[in-house]
Amino acid sequence: MHLEKPTETTRFILEHLQNPESLDNHPWTRSAFVKEYLSRHLEARDLSAGHQMAGAVAELFLEGIPSAPPRKGKRLDNRWGEYGLLAAQYTVPYLSGAARPRSLREAWSGIDQAIYFLVSHTQGIDDPHILAEYALIANESDVANSTISDWHRKGLERFAEQIVLREKHIETEATKKIESKQQIPQKRPHFGRFWGVLGLVLFLLLAAGAGWGYIKAQRLIGIAKVLRDELQNIQKIEPSLETLQNPEPIRQSLAEIDTNLQALDAESRDYLWLTKNLGWIPTYGGDLQNSEALLDMALALNACLQATYEGYSPLLDSLGNTDNIDVSRIVENINQAEPHLKKALQSLAVAQQKRAEVDATSLSPTIRELLEEKIDPRLIQLDQALKIASALPNLLGTGSGGPKTYMVILQNEDELRATGGFLTAVGSLVVRDGEIITMAIESSDEVDDLSKTYSSPPWQLEAYMDASIYLLRDSNWSPDFPTTAAWVEYLYAYTRAHSVDGIIAFNQHAIVKILETVGPVNVEGQPAPITAENVIETIRKSKTPPEGETDPEWHRKDFLSSLAQPMMEKILSGQGFTWTALSQTLVTLLDEKHILLQFDDENLASLLTLQDWDGRVTPFEGDYLMVIDSNIGFSKNNAIVKQSIDLEIDLRVLAEPRKKVEITYTNPTQTADECGKPAPLSEKYYPITRCYGNYLRIYTPQGSILTAATPHEVPAEWTTLRTFVPARVDTLTDDVEGFAVFGTYFVVPMQQTLSTSFYLQAPPEVILTQREGEISYRLKIQKQPGTIALPVSFRMHLPEGAEVLQMPAYLSNQNGILQGQFTLREDMLIEIVFSEVNMSDVLDDSTQMKS
Repeated sequence: MHLEKPTETTRFILEHLQNPESLDNHPWTRSAFVKEYLSRHLEARDLSAGHQMAGAVAELFLEGIPSAPPRKGKRLDNRWGEYGLLAAQYTVPYLSGAARPRSLREAWSGIDQAIYFLVSHTQGIDDPHILAEYALIANESDVANSTISDWHRKGLERFAEQIVLREKHIETEATKKIESKQQIPQKRPHFGRFWGVLGLVLFLLLAAGAGWGYIKAQRLIGIAKVLRDELQNIQKIEPSLETLQNPEPIRQSLAEIDTNLQALDAESRDYLWLTKNLGWIPTYGGDLQNSEALLDMALALNACLQATYEGYSPLLDSLGNTDNIDVSRIVENINQAEPHLKKALQSLAVAQQKRAEVDATSLSPTIRELLEEKIDPRLIQLDQALKIASALPNLLGTGSGGPKTYMVILQNEDELRATGGFLTAVGSLVVRDGEIITMAIESSDEVDDLSKTYSSPPWQLEAYMDASIYLLRDSNWSPDFPTTAAWVEYLYAYTRAHSVDGIIAFNQHAIVKILETVGPVNVEGQPAPITAENVIETIRKSKTPPEGETDPEWHRKDFLSSLAQPMMEKILSGQGFTWTALSQTLVTLLDEKHILLQFDDENLASLLTLQDWDGRVTPFEGDYLMVIDSNIGFSKNNAIVKQSIDLEIDLRVLAEPRKKVEITYTNPTQTADECGKPAPLSEKYYPITRCYGNYLRIYTPQGSILTAATPHEVPAEWTTLRTFVPARVDTLTDDVEGFAVFGTYFVVPMQQTLSTSFYLQAPPEVILTQREGEISYRLKIQKQPGTIALPVSFRMHLPEGAEVLQMPAYLSNQNGILQGQFTLREDMLIEIVFSEVNMSDVLDDSTQMKS
């Protein structure tokens, strides 16, 4: 029989497993798979039709259990996640008689127990050590609602497909038996060729780990099984520096994949001409039509991986030796890999071409999922990885490109600016053959030559700091780091003739975290080793001349130059720390924007953009918010000022999405001196306990309208120019396109708290229709570099009657108001999906948000 709406019906049946009497009149009770179940379980014939179907469905579900334990990476194993969630929510409560979970989130927490139950009953395993290998969730304390929703939806689709396939198979076999009995003569097709084609399909199915397909050609099945096992094995290998210490499993798996892919090609190539005209076959016609392109793509990818491994295995050996990092050996390995890299790039281009020939829309669900969710992302990653590899020799100053010069800039977050902090020091780093040839760091003000003509500064610096020219130390006014990098390089070139091939920006927090990882360093002139615990205090003290110092040539920031050399030597030595720990620290610092990078090399630049490591500010499809503080009060009191963001979104009228952004600052300075009073002598060089003068900017989607705000006036005696600043919000024409930008200047006196609010109406385009019946609201909050972890309070008002379908785990739903708190350590993406509301049923009462 034809199974109507299989996914919806499957969900309905699963939801009623524990009340099977309600299924007695269900049409599927007359299906072939239920009759087959009764032929094996004679005792079930005395049960009601609903009980019989429930038993048949549960038995089919047990047959679909994945054949191998979850691969390492746990929650990344979506196949087990989909299966385990359905098991916990539906089948295990039915089989065990336990109560059904009240929600998918509750079912998620019981996935491991459900998997243990099914594995122990279906495979007879009772050894706790073996069962531990099947732990999927383990100690995970949370999961995104989107992940749970995806697992549930895809699990239902996969199980429904399994039921439909079983139904078709039973009916097909029954038809064959009838035809055989009737002895109707018929022309027999050439089954050898037919099985060759289906063998190719089996490989694609098994590669996805599905384990289904009804192929009888034992030779092809054997090849495909080996391929499946090796693909599963290689997926279990987590990419990390620990992997470098033992790359042998990778080599063995790649060799097995190569051998069996070549065998599969030899077995099936002669039969592929049949496949182009088999699109009429139900379910798998598209797979067959695309089989030649899919096989060619697999072969090209295999050639790419083989060439990559062959070229870079010596480098893996060098990097795997964590006790003795030989930089010259690593550079030699990179240069020797170049011909293999060219071959890998050529093979990848072929794979990409063959992928473009595949019509994914015609593929069966399993193959389409394999292609779009597994292979397509890997193609992008492999393309990026090979581009990085091709750029490495140039980056390290090897080959015909010669030495490379990079600018190094230190931003001081104690005096916060747009890209991370006041640009306190700058220097150059020359690299040749992977080794540092020269490195020099100097105070940013030593680079200026005031006898030359400089550009005018941003008007805020002129109005509130009395700055008449745009100098290097102020050049990071734009929050877009590529824009800032261009200004830094331009102003640096005023007095430093050599050009640079890239810029590395970091702040004090980065120095602390790196020292935490690599350990103390000895710095010339310092009485004790410099550690993560004392480095900030030492930097601050170094700004003040030693007692009795009268030398006019004394430079208050020489300590940074003295610190840079031993830190780099410690890192390159590889002694006293693990490269795994250092790599994790650097990645975290890049993710949290305490390190920003800019490279002239196009391949490296594209990688930085892909990883969000270049500090770029670009428009976002959806809603957007970036809060930018610029300390222009001649103080370092960002070291103590506390800041928080309160964000309220109002979607009750979808045509007019609104948001309120309130930023609060607390100046905890214990003294209560008047603002504008000169800093005491003790803080002449590093004034921390002062009033906080700040120019605040917020970046929102282009087309946003400012409907109200709460700016603050600044008395004349508090300002540098002794000029009264009225309470106003500036609508800015910023150097970053695609945004509506609003700014305001204010001062937070000592021992006081001050809040500034912006009330905005966003363009309706920030509300997206995800699919029929669903509305998606996506908000990107981009973090300002240099900040550590800003606390954010979030509230959202949904339209009346809307049902939440997906929201982050840190939010709760209180009668249509979503609320929660989080810290902004890196860029955040908040995605909320809710049921579509009939616009005619929503009263547009022009609801305004109240402060």
